[in-house]
Amino acid sequence: MSKTKISVFTPTRERYDYLVRAMQSLVDTAEDLSRIEFIYAFDSDDLDTMNKFKEYADKAWPHANMIYHVAPVRHGWKQVHKYMNDMAAIATGDWFFIWSDDAIMHTRDWDKIIADKYSDRYCVVASKLFQHPSQLPMFPFFPRKWYELSDNKVSGVCGDLWIGTVSKALGILVEEEGLAISHFAMTSELHGSINHLFWNSRAEWQADIARMQEYINTLPPDHLSGLKISTGSW
Repeated sequence: MSKTKISVFTPTRERYDYLVRAMQSLVDTAEDLSRIEFIYAFDSDDLDTMNKFKEYADKAWPHANMIYHVAPVRHGWKQVHKYMNDMAAIATGDWFFIWSDDAIMHTRDWDKIIADKYSDRYCVVASKLFQHPSQLPMFPFFPRKWYELSDNKVSGVCGDLWIGTVSKALGILVEEEGLAISHFAMTSELHGSINHLFWNSRAEWQADIARMQEYINTLPPDHLSGLKISTGSW
């Protein structure tokens, strides 16, 4: 049986100290680095941060698979999903994980949880122990198939809230109580802006749901048996 591979997407800009802290929490708690690729998106005018981080990462985590993408155009945080699309286009993982340079993973062997419990499932996995002000899940794990069914793109503003709402509407958002994540830079101002921008593409959101539902209808009715499906408020 082949090993489940996970691609971690981290867009970042001018936050070297945050990025080191965020990635240390992922790398140091991973059970098997050989099944993970860490992909970063930097702006072309932020190469000093990228090179400084790369120098640190090469020394601190010599066995970690680090991939660096330089965006030709600065999209800004209001179009973070475009960085996600750049990273997804070069990812080789079976599962994708949207990460942030201001988040912390508190769970040891988080990669093993995904590989052991979800490798053959079609669902979106998020930490129930993380709470976003909008009551929607951030930092989701989702299978490559999701990306392919979404016309090879990540939509919405940040991508993760989009994936969370679509999967919840479809009944395939799994609450993984074994995952604990904190987000130390979230602000109410950012939360409000995200909510405003996120709903600008309701037609696209409904189109994603339709594509996903068509595929889900081909799966066995019990394909998510034994998992805790999100039904209440996040």
